[in-house]
Amino acid sequence: IAAAAAAACGSAAVGARTSGGLIGGGAEHYGPSMREPRVVALALHGAATPFHSPPEGLPDLPAEDWAKLAGATPDAAPPLLLLAAPPRGAGFDLERWLSRMDAALPWSTKVGGVATESDLYLGAAALDGGVVGLALHDVALDAVVGQGAAPVGPAFRVTSVEGNAIRSLDGVDVGAALDPVLKDYDPAVGDLMVGISVPTRPAADGPAAADEAHPYVVRRLIGMHRESSALVVGAAPDLFAAEDVRIQLHAFGPQHARRELSEAAARLQGGAGGVLVPCVGRGPALYGETDVESGLLKESLGTELELAGFFANGEIGPVGARTFVHTFSTVVGMVR
Repeated sequence: IAAAAAAACGSAAVGARTSGGLIGGGAEHYGPSMREPRVVALALHGAATPFHSPPEGLPDLPAEDWAKLAGATPDAAPPLLLLAAPPRGAGFDLERWLSRMDAALPWSTKVGGVATESDLYLGAAALDGGVVGLALHDVALDAVVGQGAAPVGPAFRVTSVEGNAIRSLDGVDVGAALDPVLKDYDPAVGDLMVGISVPTRPAADGPAAADEAHPYVVRRLIGMHRESSALVVGAAPDLFAAEDVRIQLHAFGPQHARRELSEAAARLQGGAGGVLVPCVGRGPALYGETDVESGLLKESLGTELELAGFFANGEIGPVGARTFVHTFSTVVGMVR
């Protein structure tokens, strides 16, 4: 299959093997196929630069290709479609890899996902993990990340933190800050998570800084211990290292996910097609039915919309000025 795709695309083809489910042909095919293999492909017109990167390092490209990518102006920076996978028997700090890519190509929009298996393909060549991708030329890519969560209560400034354990908010213990919010919280609204503010402009000319409007990347709430004043969040410690970081509780649930994706679709500027990468924990596992998210997008953007994608073990997409690996999210990349 990889060889046939490479032959049809002049070697500008990348792929991955996954068992979480595929999206294409107007439907979502959730979970592994019990009968026969499934294949979904998205064919894009125009030029593209294919690449592979090992988990440590950057994409293996000729110097002249790197010069073109890194030297592109913000309005001409090529967007990147990415497929990632951990090598067999090894880990992969993909968020650190994305940080290196954001530093090297700060103006390029990056979307994609993490496959459930380690098999990646660059042209006809089979590879063991890392990242394969396409740098797209002469097209625009509009990206949205649906995190499926709605804010709960006010935002708080992080005033003391140790690693990923927040020790004080607005200068007081975390219990004193959050208890007024928690006492009125109805668990039926959704599962509590934590939103962390992120910068809204790339750090191309120095340290990135957050603007007045704070976008939040939503992460899992691991636990809160009032006696030791600790709110433990499933987030990389470097997220709390920026100046004036804020957090806000969020509620995750299917009703929030539907509304957020509908609102996100309204911000997209159309296009003939693109990629749709939901978490394996979404789809029927979240909504209790299939084709919810692909249906929402087609309803908003037109029935002729062509979408291809897969249910991922991690969803790659931007929030603010940074590219993240998300969980329980859906990433949409619309090509125009």
